[in-house]
Amino acid sequence: MNPVIPPKPDAYSQPLPRSSRISAPPVLEKERNHPLTPERRKPPPLPPRESRSDECSVKENILLTELEETRTRANQMEKTMKWWADCTNQWRSKWSRKHSDYKKLKDDYKKLRARYEAVTKDNKFKQDLSNSSVNVLNTSTGRSLHKDEENVDRISKSSLKSLEDLPTDPKPETTSPSHRSRSRESRTDSSKSSSKSEFSDKKNSNDDFSQLKVKLDQAERLLEADQREKEILTTTISTLQKDLIALKKKYEDLKHNNQKTNIDKFSETSTDNESDLQKTEEKINILREQLVAAQKESADEYSKRERLESEKIAIERKNKQLLNDVSALEESLQRRISLSENHDKQIQSLTEELNTKAKDNAQLKHSNSKLKSSLQEKKQDLEHSNKRAEQYETEVKHLRLRVDELKIELSQSQSDVCKTKYSYIKLILSLILG
Repeated sequence: MNPVIPPKPDAYSQPLPRSSRISAPPVLEKERNHPLTPERRKPPPLPPRESRSDECSVKENILLTELEETRTRANQMEKTMKWWADCTNQWRSKWSRKHSDYKKLKDDYKKLRARYEAVTKDNKFKQDLSNSSVNVLNTSTGRSLHKDEENVDRISKSSLKSLEDLPTDPKPETTSPSHRSRSRESRTDSSKSSSKSEFSDKKNSNDDFSQLKVKLDQAERLLEADQREKEILTTTISTLQKDLIALKKKYEDLKHNNQKTNIDKFSETSTDNESDLQKTEEKINILREQLVAAQKESADEYSKRERLESEKIAIERKNKQLLNDVSALEESLQRRISLSENHDKQIQSLTEELNTKAKDNAQLKHSNSKLKSSLQEKKQDLEHSNKRAEQYETEVKHLRLRVDELKIELSQSQSDVCKTKYSYIKLILSLILG
């Protein structure tokens, strides 16, 4: 089967391009945008000369009044700035005085505080000294008693050791009962040893006995001296204890009296210091209130000053603008005065130009009417050509539809032919094979 070929686009079926469309003639656009057309702009009415002179005189009077007002405003601003400078100077002087008073009171408060701290330190130092002296006395007495007891014990121990080293005496007369008991024990020991020893050593033992007796006498004398010293030491210790008790009582009395005096002095100084501190605190509070009030006043004055400065700057700007406006107005007045002389000549020239332009306008109107008539004719021709083009397009559409129908019929006939060929070939093959 042959494929269906789409139809080619016809030249008559396509829309016309924009460039082929008929546009308005350029002469009409120029006439529309022309500045001297009667529909758009008309010549302004010319005022008379007397009204112009009156307007100039009125404007001059207005400018003079504005100048006088600006001068008065400038003078008022100068006065307000002077007054503000005086106010700021007064405020600075007040602030410096109050600041100096505040510094003096602060220094006085610091001095009183230092004095108070020094007094408290002295009192603490005195109390520490008194406590340390009591402790030293107690420790010294305790040490002395301990030393005496140690000396007595040492002497007694040394005497006992010397007695233990000595041998026994057969006939003791001046010994104490403790020594006698010890001698008896030594006798029993010696009797036991003598029973065991030999008779040959009797002579040597007698000599040794005499020497030992001498030593024993010396030891007894030393013991008696030690006992006497011990009694003396006990008496001295008792007297020292009594003296120590009396000294303790005296010390306690003195301590109590000193504490009372120190407490009285400290209470007096503390009351004085507290009164001074209260006075200084009251002064400081008063000064703080004054400072707060002064700060508020300064803040208010500062805000007023800022407002006045901003107003001054704004007024100065306005003055500059007004001066610039005045100078510009004076220049414009001079220009207008110079131009008023040449104004009549310009009016005459403008009237002549208007006449010439009116003639040109009449000519342009005549040409415009001609162009309009030609445009209407061309529009009619264009409508006829458009109608013909539409008719051609309808005919082309009908032809295309007919071509499509013929193509469909052709494809059906081709399919029928193919079927007949296929059946014919089948029959031939069946005949050949059969």
